[in-house]
Amino acid sequence: MYDLNSIIQNSSKASAAKKELFPPAIILEWPNIHDQYSSKKRKLNLDVYDIVINKTILSHNGAHMVAVTNNNMVCIWKRKK
Repeated sequence: MYDLNSIIQNSSKASAAKKELFPPAIILEWPNIHDQYSSKKRKLNLDVYDIVINKTILSHNGAHMVAVTNNNMVCIWKRKK
């Protein structure tokens, strides 16, 4: 995740000719996923295809982030205090 406020402030100070790379503010860990039903017929193992996050949203108070993936997973992260 990136802190857009700091990126916008820093990019306005930087010259237009100079390209800057901004480090992420937070790196979210991806969980180890185990699907107990993958042995059933017509169900692919989760590691067959790359998982792509299609959409994300942050709760109004910033406590939770929800993401949906290309294989119909819904991922929820909760901010630790």
